[in-house]
Amino acid sequence: MSVLSELQGEMAFRIAGRPSSARLSDVPVAVAADETAVHVLVAALHYRCRLGTTSEVGDHWLVTLPVLTSTSHDDVEPMVFRSRSGGAPRG
Repeated sequence: MSVLSELQGEMAFRIAGRPSSARLSDVPVAVAADETAVHVLVAALHYRCRLGTTSEVGDHWLVTLPVLTSTSHDDVEPMVFRSRSGGAPRG
């Protein structure tokens, strides 16, 4: 799992707007030597996880991913979305 950096906002919107089959088509990634992980390059954090529990919740799935290892990259800040009004998002 990769936590995108503050430098990757445009990439985040491109990934979110594509069909799932094309989400990573032009995203720079590194594949682990044992092919058990794919990490987005220039991300602020990388987690190596394993599949935990899965359960159906309404029309979504709740999936837990216990973290096995983590790596932070202190030269970049994680991406944070803020409300344009400065207050808490309304729902």
